[in-house]
Amino acid sequence: VPTILWDTDDPNVFVVFAERTHGESLSFGSKHQAVSDPNNSGFVAVYVYVPTSTSGSEVKLAGMHALRSLPGKPLLLSKGFLIFLTGSVNLERVLLDTHRHIMAKYSLQQVEGGKKGGGMTISTSASANKHDRLVRHEFDQHLALCHAEEAKKIALLSMDRGMWIALASQALETLDIDLAILGYRMAGDSSKASALTRLRHLEDKHLLAGHALLILGEGSAKSGDGSVVEVAESYFFRSSDPKAALEMHVDLKNWERALELAEEVSTTDLERAHINKQHAGTLELRGEYQAARRAYDIAIGLFNACLPRRPGQSFAGPGYGLEDRDLEDSIHAEFGSEYDSLGGTLRGGRDDMQAGADQAGARDPEGEAEEASPQQVLGQVKVCKGGIARCIIHLGDVEAGVQIALDLAQEEEGGAPGDASAHKRKMDMFKDFATILEEAGHLTEAAEMHHVCGNVEQAATLFVKSSQFDRAKPLMTQVMAPSLHQVFAKAMEMRGDYQLALSSYQRANDSQSLVRLYLSNNGIRNPHKAFAIVRQTRSLESAKLALQYCLDKGDHEGQTEMLVILGRVTEAMELAIVHNTVDALVSNINNSEAEPQVYLQIAKYYEQHSQYLKAGRMYETCCKSASLRPSLAENLVPSGDFYVEESTSGTVSEFIDACNNSAVHFYLKDGTSEAVDSAIALVGRVRSSSQIAQVVDWLADQTQSTSAAASKEGARHLFELHIALGDLTRAAHVACVLSRQEQDMGNYKLAHEQVHHAYCELRGELRKRKDQAEDGEDEDGEGDAREENENPNTSRGAEAKAKQGAASSKAKEDTEDLEDSVLSELMRQLIVLHSYVLVKTHVKLGDHLSAARLLVRVSKHISKFPAHIVPILTSTVIECQRAGLKWAAYEHASVLMRDPDYRSQIAQAYKRKIENVIRKPDPALKEARAKGGQGGDDQKELLSKCPNCGAIGAEYDLQCQHCKVVIPFCSASGKRMVAEDWGRCDSCKFSFLCSQMRRIAEKGESSCQLCRAKLGPDALVPKPFKKKWIYV
Repeated sequence: VPTILWDTDDPNVFVVFAERTHGESLSFGSKHQAVSDPNNSGFVAVYVYVPTSTSGSEVKLAGMHALRSLPGKPLLLSKGFLIFLTGSVNLERVLLDTHRHIMAKYSLQQVEGGKKGGGMTISTSASANKHDRLVRHEFDQHLALCHAEEAKKIALLSMDRGMWIALASQALETLDIDLAILGYRMAGDSSKASALTRLRHLEDKHLLAGHALLILGEGSAKSGDGSVVEVAESYFFRSSDPKAALEMHVDLKNWERALELAEEVSTTDLERAHINKQHAGTLELRGEYQAARRAYDIAIGLFNACLPRRPGQSFAGPGYGLEDRDLEDSIHAEFGSEYDSLGGTLRGGRDDMQAGADQAGARDPEGEAEEASPQQVLGQVKVCKGGIARCIIHLGDVEAGVQIALDLAQEEEGGAPGDASAHKRKMDMFKDFATILEEAGHLTEAAEMHHVCGNVEQAATLFVKSSQFDRAKPLMTQVMAPSLHQVFAKAMEMRGDYQLALSSYQRANDSQSLVRLYLSNNGIRNPHKAFAIVRQTRSLESAKLALQYCLDKGDHEGQTEMLVILGRVTEAMELAIVHNTVDALVSNINNSEAEPQVYLQIAKYYEQHSQYLKAGRMYETCCKSASLRPSLAENLVPSGDFYVEESTSGTVSEFIDACNNSAVHFYLKDGTSEAVDSAIALVGRVRSSSQIAQVVDWLADQTQSTSAAASKEGARHLFELHIALGDLTRAAHVACVLSRQEQDMGNYKLAHEQVHHAYCELRGELRKRKDQAEDGEDEDGEGDAREENENPNTSRGAEAKAKQGAASSKAKEDTEDLEDSVLSELMRQLIVLHSYVLVKTHVKLGDHLSAARLLVRVSKHISKFPAHIVPILTSTVIECQRAGLKWAAYEHASVLMRDPDYRSQIAQAYKRKIENVIRKPDPALKEARAKGGQGGDDQKELLSKCPNCGAIGAEYDLQCQHCKVVIPFCSASGKRMVAEDWGRCDSCKFSFLCSQMRRIAEKGESSCQLCRAKLGPDALVPKPFKKKWIYV
């Protein structure tokens, strides 16, 4: 008889000791292999008692230990040590193999202590892999002995996923739910951890064991006990909630077994209805449509039984359930006795259904019934009806199935508005109908279903495929597919509905068909629209149709245009010259797309017909074409004023130069302002000395013309020429001369506009040069950096780089010097003229002091206003008197009265007042004159800060006396600008004081006083000052 010893320190572990005698084999039960090694004297089998597990209470074999010799009689088992009595008083300990690694943990702790410098002298030569294996062996032995806490500690230290999975699986087998949740969470299996969390509240061990088996899966059930599902079902039936077995089969979609269990356990009609509905859906997916139709019908009957019954109404209610006699008869014919038994069962149980209807609902997680609303039940009934309709369609009765579907659509439309779930259910259901019908080849019915569920494009496609064009017509406006529109348009064209055909061709972007219809002999003919389509689309096929139409109608301009679109430019040119439609030809040749010879012949045509501006443009375009196609211009050489194709070779550059000369010649020969501007633009682009000489000579003749208008126009063109050639100094000089001429004639407003325009244009050109110089410096710097990166150890041409940098710096300095020389004179002239223009504005505002200050500034340059010297001085005296500037009034009055010519020109209305200013001066002026003949303003100017250096100065003094910078003037008042009140016109880029501009805007004139551009409210708000604005 084997000896059995329980571990004194581990109450659930015991060993069975067997001693071999006479060489027989030893066996420890049917589940354990026989031990038959003859070299061993005995064996120790280590067992663990598990009081709670998925298999109930059980005893598990933890391992075996072989004894080579028998030290004595086994007396005691403690912590894996088996103690033998040897002799009479001696004891001997034997450590079992099942505990060997567990006991080795002390040495492992000493190794770890030595690594941390704890004073141990234990060797640490073991590798990390060996250490991990030892730890894993220790973990496995704890797990085999069901030491869950010790195994958890090792897993926490090791953080090995395999350990956590093993620990969680064993914890789940022993129904330790909290430890299993921890293990699966640490292993990263969140789904199992979440599932177990919902089982924490369960106290029934059978119920808990069933759920645990399902989570563990196949292999967790003991051999001979059946599959996991069968074992779990048996546990559920033995638990306090046998309905869990039904829920398990529902979750696993084992509908046949679920239906069987629904009769065995206590279920409501609503639950059975849901099971039948889902069973029917599975059968439908398998293609078992007859069985699916029957299951749907059963579900409808059960759902209807859950609805409140009105007087005189059966539980099945209206619809396609068991009370529908026609459907019942058809099912009876198909299923015979099967239906009799099933129908009898259901009809026999109707008395019970009434009692169950009050409690219909599904179970929530707490096990309490949730009442289903009538709307929800009716929604499920409609889903089942949809399933019946699908099955009927699959079985071949398309008309009946479609009728059921359309009835459902009407029911959905009459449902509660705003029910999003019902609408989605309806859409999904009818999409299924449409797919089934389309696969079965019933396109018209499928189109109806697509239309019901809102898939308009597919509905229209199917209607067109089935030639149901009248039904497709109202849907085509919502269709986007061009191919479908094209098919529909062809059908409408064949039926003679041309307007609808046109609309569909337009949506299909079929330009060829549109042109064909517009040019055909029908009621919608419109050649103008056809030509417009060809011009827009540039379609070759459409152009061929239009060309044939023009040939038939003798429309030579149309022929020319269509030939150009078709790329037959030479043919178009010959036709245009013969029929005098060259203008139509030119208007259709864009971007120098033709050969140089074509433009050459067109230029000759215009020249012969004295259309010199057009001839010049053609010569210029010919140059561009020759530049793009040099090989086609090699044989073209100049011959007098014309160009012909000769066999002698000529260079392309000679041809281009000759064409440019001819273009300038004919531009100037035309003589209009537009032509001269074109000549100047060409000369500025080409920079040919011969062409420049042509333009200069012509402009010189114009400026010396006896006609004042011709002379002014010539001077203006001369200014534009200098701008085009980049000679800004001469351009500025010409602008000053033009302005002085206007001033001499008294046209101060026109002179003001000319100076302002010239200043803005020259400033723009200078800014371009400065930007180009800065861009050049940036490109040089990037090139040097790139060269350094590519060749870090090579010489980079330091001398060349220095020369290039010096040249760039010099170009920048030259630009700044040119800016000072070019703009300074124009700015001085502009300040004087603008001050004169502002006087009238400030007089209207009643600001006589500002008007007086501005007139004093103008009077200092009175020689620039020769036609109005006396009126300006007179106005200065009057405004100074009004503003209280007695000394300034006296000075300017003295100038007027001192010169006899001036005195005689003073208006009689002001002569006496001016004489009194001289004869009866202010006593303070008399005293000043007596002291030294010098006086001063009796009202000092207000002071303001220089925006550049902050020095104080008079507000009308435009040059800072400290930093010598010319301060920008305010275009609204003529004062110097202040950094805190800086505004800027976005159009002409001139500055103004926002406070002064607001004063003018309050009187209804919210525009720039220089360029007259409108200023928005945002422009009158001071902007953050930028120092670069001072130098603009």
